[in-house]
Amino acid sequence: MRVLHVNECGSVTRDLVKGLRKVGIEADIFQPTIGTYRSSRLKRSLLPLIRNWEALKLYLLVKKRHYDVIHVHYASLAYLTIVTGLPYFLHCHGSDLRRDLYRPMLGAITREAVRKAIYVFYVTPDLQRHLDVLR
Repeated sequence: MRVLHVNECGSVTRDLVKGLRKVGIEADIFQPTIGTYRSSRLKRSLLPLIRNWEALKLYLLVKKRHYDVIHVHYASLAYLTIVTGLPYFLHCHGSDLRRDLYRPMLGAITREAVRKAIYVFYVTPDLQRHLDVLR
């Protein structure tokens, strides 16, 4: 079995990959561009183009390596799998639901990510209330 994790999130992803490898499962991390909110206005304006380019790179990687499972960490980054039509599991980590879900643009992406995921994992029990209305 081959598992691809999308986005390192607070060392959770790295630990999951390490654990999977330990039990004989092939696991890798695909790291998209993050943290553009601190970047220049130009870089932030280019983010939609960057995300589409990364989505293509992700799609090609999945097809080349024949991953069985795609596990996306952080809801808005599921955009990369949604636009390519790849099925995925979603792992919500907190601010993607507590904050981003209620923002105009990120909220729409987050809601779509939650609705389209095969299954949604979340790290703390308080996040369930944000998911209940969507799942």
